[in-house]
Amino acid sequence: MNILVPHSWLTEYVKTDAKPREIARLLSLHSASVERVEQRGDDWIYDIEVTTNRIDMAGVIGLAREVAAVLNQNGIAAEYKELLVSEPENVSESLPITIKNDPKLCRRVLGVVIDNIEMGKSPQWMRQRLEKSGVRSLNTIVDITNYVMLETGHPTHVFDYDRIKTNTLLIRPSKKGEKITTFEGKGYTLSGDDIAIDDGTGEIIDLPGIAGTKNSVVTNDTKRILFFTENNDAHRIRRTCMTLGIHTYASNINKNRPDPETAKIAMLRGIQLYREVAKGTVASRIDDQYEKSDDPKPVTVSSEKIKTYMGKQLPTQQIVSILTPLGFAVTDELTNKHYTVTIPSWRRADVTIEEDIIEEVTRIYGYHNIQSRVKIGEPVPQSSNTKQYWMTKVKHALKYGGFTELYTSSLVSSELLSTYGFDRKKCIKIKNPLSEEGEYLRPSLIPGIVQALVENKNRKEELRLFELSRVYLENNVVAPSHGAIRNQPVQEPTMLTFVIHEPDTKQSFYKAKGIVESLFDELRITNYLPRRQAGELRVEIDESCPIANQLHPIRRASITMKQPARNASRNMRDAGGSNSETMQTIGLIGQINDSILVDIDFDMLIRYASTKKSYTPIPEHPPVIEDMTLTIKPSTHIGPVMDTIKTASTLVKEVTLTSQYEDKLTFRITFQDPKKNLSDKEVGEIKELIKAKLQI
Repeated sequence: MNILVPHSWLTEYVKTDAKPREIARLLSLHSASVERVEQRGDDWIYDIEVTTNRIDMAGVIGLAREVAAVLNQNGIAAEYKELLVSEPENVSESLPITIKNDPKLCRRVLGVVIDNIEMGKSPQWMRQRLEKSGVRSLNTIVDITNYVMLETGHPTHVFDYDRIKTNTLLIRPSKKGEKITTFEGKGYTLSGDDIAIDDGTGEIIDLPGIAGTKNSVVTNDTKRILFFTENNDAHRIRRTCMTLGIHTYASNINKNRPDPETAKIAMLRGIQLYREVAKGTVASRIDDQYEKSDDPKPVTVSSEKIKTYMGKQLPTQQIVSILTPLGFAVTDELTNKHYTVTIPSWRRADVTIEEDIIEEVTRIYGYHNIQSRVKIGEPVPQSSNTKQYWMTKVKHALKYGGFTELYTSSLVSSELLSTYGFDRKKCIKIKNPLSEEGEYLRPSLIPGIVQALVENKNRKEELRLFELSRVYLENNVVAPSHGAIRNQPVQEPTMLTFVIHEPDTKQSFYKAKGIVESLFDELRITNYLPRRQAGELRVEIDESCPIANQLHPIRRASITMKQPARNASRNMRDAGGSNSETMQTIGLIGQINDSILVDIDFDMLIRYASTKKSYTPIPEHPPVIEDMTLTIKPSTHIGPVMDTIKTASTLVKEVTLTSQYEDKLTFRITFQDPKKNLSDKEVGEIKELIKAKLQI
């Protein structure tokens, strides 16, 4: 989240002569990123990005503490000034309202009644600070809650006390279907299990930490208020924000675990301002419900480990001087060999281990102050038999084949799944999707890559796109292209999908088959084509495949292996037996719309891949290359014909189809004998043998 902080407000809590631009530069080097700093009138405004783990800097006070530590480390005098607040005195009345809290919902709840409030326009200094911080000024009562939040970094809220007729606040989980109307007049239906406050009658009067409701908001007639703050369960707040689409300054803080100790400071600061600005009187004692958890154990870190991580030895005094201004209590033990660090309450959520302490020391010291060194040593050899190795090899092969790699979203819409025939009941649905466009985890790469093709094919006549990434399937759900069932709780197979879009779709189909062949050759996968005995490309596709009914009835094929997979005996996914020769379908090729699609199970593919190389001696005698035209019935598959030609004689080395006219096919055949030159008579005898085998 980004916050706007006026320089005049910041210097109320850190005394320094440093200029705004210098503060911005040093803060960006050591801490939060200051995206810009600009002058506005006689003041300067910092635009600062606060990361989720440093929500303690969402308030001016926390930011001032950080600024003071950074400036001092860089030799610029800076003094952090704490906010001075105190408990209200001479208040004997207990809170005239009952607050019932579940500690699982709110870790801490504080409330106090303030009477005789003067509703009106806030003083100019307060309005200016709010507006410079990007918050609209409304009235005295609401402005004070916003001012306290911006200053302390902990949200607060206010109820019109007289509108709570039951004198009861019940903090409970919401029920599915309950409705609320915010103070802005927007209606929402709750999904259930949200943190809600009702007035004891079942009517919700607030979504704490997120939004106030219209039925309890202060009005122009408000004279008595219940000033309220709570430290909520961050997970529930985050889920409610995502479900309802409500993202406010307060909710962004609350969903990132603000410090419950700061809640008390925010309460006391609010009381102070209501008394000074709104002329209110405290009408009750503070009701503070807080089941304080045990303090976290101090973190012990060795000086040797700090040196190892930083690459530099810092003296003890410097380490203590770095950590102390940030709120850490440090003691060194065992002749300065170890430091025991007590974590301040506002950092307990993100500083828990030794490395966190080392990070604090390093960033304040300055990463830019650590000398860069070239790593010395032998490079780590890369295994040539890892999944990453094969992924890189396949990506390079497709790149040289004219393909462009895509990275599509892992989240897809219900509509997109239905379009491509996927059963949504068998897909993994996101519990709290950001939008309807990302309701489900993708069960296949096909919808995303085809959608990308549709959006881009009008820009270019020819397109070749591919993606190599994971898909997500429920347990025992058939993988989309080939029917393999895996036995993990959640399947995350890696798939290889590519599409070819060219004007001549028929030729594209053959090109796609050729690309698959080239890819298999690159991976040294053998026995995979119809012309070879141990493997084949089958024309039929399992009709249970989600997109089967969208593929061209003829231009379609399943990629089926018939051989034991490499390392088949290992504990890997295996649809067939591990020791016997089995049929294993690993993918499909087919025409979808006006493009050719190939979808291959990459995990299964690389089980057949090999890094072994084989070499054939260079022939001493030249080949004989002749074209042979054969009359073939139109219904005959060309693959088996080529297979028959090649197996007719050991002297047939290569067969390619060069042309086709009606039922006449011309094949270019390479004949070669490694021991002698072939005569015309010998070649003629082989050609007759081919005709005999083809029964022509």
